[in-house]
Parts: sequence; C-alpha cells; structure tokens
Amino acid sequence: MSPTRIISIIALVLTLLGCNGDHTSPSTTGQGTTNVPANILTVMTQNVDDGTDFGPLFGAVTLDTLTTVVADTYSEVQASNIPERAATLAGEIAATQPDVVGLQEVSLWRRPRAPSG
Repeated sequence: MSPTRIISIIALVLTLLGCNGDHTSPSTTGQGTTNVPANILTVMTQNVDDGTDFGPLFGAVTLDTLTTVVADTYSEVQASNIPERAATLAGEIAATQPDVVGLQEVSLWRRPRAPSG
C-alpha cells in the first residue's frame, strides 16, 4: 500500500473519530441538516466555481488577442462576486454544522507583488 493511501486512510479515520455528532443547530425550514441523530455523519459539498470557463484563453493565437482575453476572463471572475459567494457559503456551513465539508473547483488567484527597489 502506498504512503499516500495510508495517510488518506489515517486522515479519514481521524476525521470520523472526531465527529461527535453534536448538532445543536435549531430547527429551521429550508436547506441544511438539523436535529440529526448523534450517530449520523453529516457531509456538505459545494462547487465553488471561479465564475469563468477559461475557454477563450486557450483559443488566443496572438499576443493582442491573449491580452484581451485575459482581461475579459479576469472581469468575468470579478463580476461573479467571489467574496459575497464565499460569505454566503460560510453562512450555510455555519448554519448546517456538517462534520465534513467538501469543496470542488476551488482556485487560488494571486497577483504578483511589484518588485521593491
């Protein structure tokens, strides 16, 4: 068995052992798991999506086109209002209090710092 698989299994076991089933959220209508029995593991999954499909980036054949497409892609991401969506997701997680949260399509966007000098 590979070291990666062993570590994954250990992490899963520790996660399951740490799930004490203490779900004290009040009963509410709408989405979310509330008032579940103590022996139930609750899982929440969410697709975080960047707000763009990056497709046009791969179709750019000139530097001018690439520059325009990069700017358009960045504008799409900005327009998707990631901070507001993240706050909404955090609120859903806090209200639901799942034992495990799985996030798909999570990305980290960075801009390089200007050189000092």
